[in-house]
Amino acid sequence: MEMLMNFNFQICDPVEETLICKVCLSLIEITYFISSHFSTT
Repeated sequence: MEMLMNFNFQICDPVEETLICKVCLSLIEITYFISSHFSTT
C-alpha cells in the first residue's frame, strides 16, 4: 500500500491537479477500500 501512495505522490503535482492525478487518486481509494474490505482478518 505504501508503494501505491508513493507512486501517487510522484504523479500528483500539488500545483496542477491533472486528470491523471484524480484518476490515480480514485483508483487508489477504490483499491484501498476493496483490499481493506476483503482482508478482514
